[in-house]
Amino acid sequence: MSIGAKPTRSEDRDRAASQDGKRTWLYGEELSGSDIVSFNFYRLAGPGSLLKPCEMSSAKVIEFVLGFEPSAAPI
Repeated sequence: MSIGAKPTRSEDRDRAASQDGKRTWLYGEELSGSDIVSFNFYRLAGPGSLLKPCEMSSAKVIEFVLGFEPSAAPI
């Protein structure tokens, strides 16, 4: 998967984070193909956090997030 992606939001969700700030979600589409990345990230009450990829490996999500560079091209 190339690193460039277009973040999108579904029509039934209007936030990239929950109101309480404990959950962040992302859905991104590959700019030059058909691959996607999608996950929920939860900040736990105690120490740590929880990554919940959507139908893909955690490794794919982590690789995308660590390598992501925003594009200057219009979306």
